[in-house]
Amino acid sequence: MDFAATVEVDAPAEAPWRAVADVEQWPTWTRSMQEVSPGVTTTGTHLVRPLGSGRAQLTVGISQSGPMAPLVGLLTGRRTGRYIRLEADGLKRCAESAGR
Repeated sequence: MDFAATVEVDAPAEAPWRAVADVEQWPTWTRSMQEVSPGVTTTGTHLVRPLGSGRAQLTVGISQSGPMAPLVGLLTGRRTGRYIRLEADGLKRCAESAGR
């Protein structure tokens, strides 16, 4: 199961990277939650691509694999999608406020 959300950020690419690197501050910009599910490996990704003119594109993703991944995806897929969107939007706000 893969989930992703992409947003354009009105700040240079360095701004979202600074926010992603400061893991202890994540709760200040995202309301997504962490959950442990046996039989599932979850990998999070953050891709920042410069767009030029002080803008960037940010893609936040979650990939789940393992024997229970299909079931977990079926049971929590809508919520996981919402959390990915919350994280992308929160990181966008954080980067835009820090990049100005």
